Amino acid sequence: MRQAIALFAKAAEPGRVKTRLTTRLSPEEAADFHTACVRDSWRKLGEMEGVERRLFADREWDDWSALAGRDRCRIQRPGDLGVRMHGALDDLHAEGFERAVIIGSDSPSLPVDYLQQALALLESEDDAVLGPTEDGGYYLVGCRGPRAAMFEGVRWSEETTLDETVIAFERAGYHVRLLPRWWDVDLPEDVDRLRGEPLGPAVKAWFEGRAPSR
Repeated sequence: MRQAIALFAKAAEPGRVKTRLTTRLSPEEAADFHTACVRDSWRKLGEMEGVERRLFADREWDDWSALAGRDRCRIQRPGDLGVRMHGALDDLHAEGFERAVIIGSDSPSLPVDYLQQALALLESEDDAVLGPTEDGGYYLVGCRGPRAAMFEGVRWSEETTLDETVIAFERAGYHVRLLPRWWDVDLPEDVDRLRGEPLGPAVKAWFEGRAPSR
């Protein structure tokens, strides 16, 4: 059975990424942090046996093909997050992947075991999987076959985003499986929290190389 995990990432341009970190970091530092998270997340996917990986970006940027290889890079479809995720799942399904999962780059310390669990939970065509975050959203979404209404009515970046997605999935006929809860790095205090987690080489190098917090 062919399996794929897609990494969703914004182009690493200062002022466009990790803007909530700029109360403490410069736009350039925030963009460098974002790049480090993308690199470590991509590297983590490469450690998984029997899983192919794809990088879905909102636009091209200088490092993306060097990071992932041109044949693994894709541009997200235009639209809100639900449209873009549905489009990516549809693209992966069209490539022949029977199990497909999407993660973001905001959880660089996410255990590989959670990714393996996600794929294992997609046992039938009616299964879908979500990885809840502490803020009411989710760090992972996956299914065996995308359905048109799977994200219908979901409001993004809200405390109710996960609950609304579960409702939408159930309306679309999915049996929803939930992974253990994890957390995203969105705010300066999340960066502080990340210091205490097992770090990939890129994020570790970012912490070691940046100037002291202002």
